[in-house]
Amino acid sequence: MGDIEIIVSKRLKNILISENVTGIKFSSIYDIDTHEVIKDFYHLQLEIGIGEVVEPSIVEIEKKCNKCGFYGKFLCQTPLYFEKDSWKELDMYFTLNWFGSPPITQGKWVIISQRLYRILIENNIKYIDVQPAFLI
Repeated sequence: MGDIEIIVSKRLKNILISENVTGIKFSSIYDIDTHEVIKDFYHLQLEIGIGEVVEPSIVEIEKKCNKCGFYGKFLCQTPLYFEKDSWKELDMYFTLNWFGSPPITQGKWVIISQRLYRILIENNIKYIDVQPAFLI
């Protein structure tokens, strides 16, 4: 599950850049008290890279709020399926949908390509937890 703030180490940033991973940008992180740059860690910024979840995904959705734009609940009970034409062909990106319940806990899911998955494994990046998603 992702949200707006994803923090990565200098090592991971350098791997992603050297491997020409698409869909990523980085910015500095600042100490809230001193306003100095925190060295060796970066804010990883992703864009939305795919459209809405589609069938055969089974989702449980409650009414969408007209004011904030969030659903009361948006849960997916199966693997994620997307229309292939909605994919921007990026290596790493956010979903368009916000998942979770209640709305204050909702987040966008981070999707990575098979190419990026292999890059992470080959570079011994630890604690990776992935699930398949499908293009139809």
